[in-house]
Amino acid sequence: MGSIMSRNCPTSTYIYQSTTPCDPAPASAPDPENWWALRIQPVSGIAGTYTVMMLQYPDCTNFEGRKVLVYPGAAKLDAKVPRDPHFADDGSGPIARFPPDDEGWRNALMFAEMLANLGAP
Repeated sequence: MGSIMSRNCPTSTYIYQSTTPCDPAPASAPDPENWWALRIQPVSGIAGTYTVMMLQYPDCTNFEGRKVLVYPGAAKLDAKVPRDPHFADDGSGPIARFPPDDEGWRNALMFAEMLANLGAP
């Protein structure tokens, strides 16, 4: 018996029943200890400092492994410091993520500048 799957098309959504099992998706979760910095820019203002980073995770497959992240404070630039790009309740993760392209980088800088000058919402 096959599995039931849904596919999205530009013009419609349809459901079909596959006669073969699906291959599992490849693991693409970034390794927080395996990264390097492509771009880093601290942003300071009257309300604090934030750090915008574009990091490369070589073992991650989505967005070619690039992540644009905003961290509170002046982030340590040591590559030995784990950088998990996922949000975390303990405050170790970023406070925002943006698409890893030029527009995402500009938006991350604007967001950090807003927080640095106005304070966190």
